[in-house]
Amino acid sequence: SPEKALPFRFAYGPIPVCRGRTFFRGDIDSAYKMVSFFCYLAKNFLAKMEIYDPLRKKQVKLTPEEEVRQETIRWLHEQVGCPMGLMASEYGFTYNRRKYRADIVVFGRDLSPLLLVECKAPEVTIDGSVIEQAVRYNRVLRVKLILVTNGKTSYLCRRNPETGNFDFTAEVPTYEEMLKQ
Repeated sequence: SPEKALPFRFAYGPIPVCRGRTFFRGDIDSAYKMVSFFCYLAKNFLAKMEIYDPLRKKQVKLTPEEEVRQETIRWLHEQVGCPMGLMASEYGFTYNRRKYRADIVVFGRDLSPLLLVECKAPEVTIDGSVIEQAVRYNRVLRVKLILVTNGKTSYLCRRNPETGNFDFTAEVPTYEEMLKQ
């Protein structure tokens, strides 16, 4: 009997029906089709999920990198004290006649860039190429601080005013401290 074939049964209401076809009849093939159908629905639902970006003031597609970006924006605002009005996400600029976009740029009150943030998806390892990307962006932006994060691992670099090089640091300054540097 079908009840003996599988260790579970539907506990709620009738057998699911979509467009007149029953998706679960108790056999393995029907169970596979039902699971495949729900995976298809979940995949399409997740592909259409959006998140509100308070800096761009619009809904944007929720990707792993975007989730890291939004968490970083929230952290910069709530913990570091950066005003929302002095941050920009997807900040566009040109370098060697090519267009680039920095994930997040924090500006001083005089609107000069203070902090460059490069966000990566959690599964992306932060290595030399990611740091080099941020340093390349900084050739145009000329910030004092660079933060690179994938949401799990973060590196903060501070520009040494004597050498012009960036040194890794563990101290995250507040917005007010950034302004004084």
